[in-house]
Amino acid sequence: MTWKLEPIRLVELIAGLHELKAFGPEVNRSQLYKFFSEKFNFNIKGPEQAIVQIKQRKIEPAVFCLEMRDAIISFIDRSVENKKNHH
Repeated sequence: MTWKLEPIRLVELIAGLHELKAFGPEVNRSQLYKFFSEKFNFNIKGPEQAIVQIKQRKIEPAVFCLEMRDAIISFIDRSVENKKNHH
């Protein structure tokens, strides 16, 4: 399995997981970059530079997270609609 989206999207995901302490408070971002790079067979080049770019976004800093939120809502809506159509 290989990450197919832009690297900055993976960095944004990792930053969010790190801030939420999803893997525990003792895990730092560098460890997460290494873990995700290995698991998704993807070399994250210059992840801290990507963090700077994320921080400099003017309109919305969490673009990918919002896209994921919208995708989840769409998935739920389709699931609910499918249930209605089968009853």
